[in-house]
Amino acid sequence: MRVIIAFDGLTSDEKRSVTEALGEIEHVGLNAQSLSLERLGGNDPFYAVRPAPNVVVLLLAEPGTPVKVWDIARPAMLDSFAHAR
Repeated sequence: MRVIIAFDGLTSDEKRSVTEALGEIEHVGLNAQSLSLERLGGNDPFYAVRPAPNVVVLLLAEPGTPVKVWDIARPAMLDSFAHAR
């Protein structure tokens, strides 16, 4: 539900960029050459992709399962969360 709310808060251009990036990941997987996917630290298979300058999509990619959208966030929110820890 949180992902739907976050998606609704995006501009129409940002929504289009997110939709295109997720479509490419669905068809090509995490090897999508046109996207800058970044593996995040830790033991869990989390990845981040930035389909628009002010949008980060967090993905969970467990082997043998479809890629799941974990969250959609603004970089500033992620930065403030990281500093709070």
